[in-house]
Amino acid sequence: MLSYRWVEQPFRDRKRYDRRRIFQLSAIALAAIIGIGVLGLNGQPQRFAQAELMTSIAPSPKREQCHTSGTDYLKPAQACTYFGQDVHWASFGDSHTVELAYALAQRLQAQSKDKDITKDVNTKPGLLHLSFSGCPPALLFEARQPGCSAWIRESLQYLEKHAEIQHVLLGFSYTRFLFGEMEAGSQQPSDISPANKFSPAYGGQSALALRELYWQSLHTIIERLLAAGKQVHLLYPIPELPADISKLVTPFSVLQQTDTVPLEQVSTLALYQSRHAYILAKLDSLSGPAIHPLKTADILCANGYCPAVMDGKSLYFDDNHLSLAGAQHLISGLKL
Repeated sequence: MLSYRWVEQPFRDRKRYDRRRIFQLSAIALAAIIGIGVLGLNGQPQRFAQAELMTSIAPSPKREQCHTSGTDYLKPAQACTYFGQDVHWASFGDSHTVELAYALAQRLQAQSKDKDITKDVNTKPGLLHLSFSGCPPALLFEARQPGCSAWIRESLQYLEKHAEIQHVLLGFSYTRFLFGEMEAGSQQPSDISPANKFSPAYGGQSALALRELYWQSLHTIIERLLAAGKQVHLLYPIPELPADISKLVTPFSVLQQTDTVPLEQVSTLALYQSRHAYILAKLDSLSGPAIHPLKTADILCANGYCPAVMDGKSLYFDDNHLSLAGAQHLISGLKL
């Protein structure tokens, strides 16, 4: 009855609502619905008590511009340089190095200001950013990821050729490539063969053989960088979250302001060590005056737990990549 009286009857009155008027009202209603949808696409962080935390879930502002992939990848000679032209540092690896590269460049810039170095851009310390999405250290094998192996070889040759680059921050998503992704909420390390990450030519090899080939390739990259006179700052595995950070920090409803999980204890150091045991043992076997391990767990996993949030800021922007805030915190532990 109400719909008949207030909806059907009025709209049947052609004097009040002719065809043109109906189309106008329909367009206004459609625009309003689309506007509400766009507004709510990423939510409104300020509706939560942790608005500052929500806004800290952010990647590097240069991720889209400087991170490359595919067969038409960004050549090393055209790669991004932060923030000055006096480039003595480079980052080299997959997507796990993107935010770290930017955070390291920020620290180098801040250090130069502290030392009152000239403001001439040509003498400001800079950093060369080299990263390829989903790319393993595929120097001695062909990765299934298009363009990856060629980019690795070109980038390594570029670094070897440029003697002015004295320091290289090297890092990859080792375990996710070698053993697969962790299942959401799982407390057991995965053990998935990396066969589908290699080109079909390696299809007949065992998971153990492929993992050893991966290590040999990474080890050779390190040896070649050392032979070229570089100081190698070796990134250890990044701790992973049991779920995407946005889900972990978002209350179940607008009426709930408490976290669904303790954000300072989302995972344990024991799980990290078990999950990454293979690559941790390999990386720990390396030593030398020019090898500088950046042990992420020592900085990010204090007191036996690996947090998602520290000092009111998110350390991640998804479930395995550090946010810019997380990268800045990790880089603070790097000895320059």
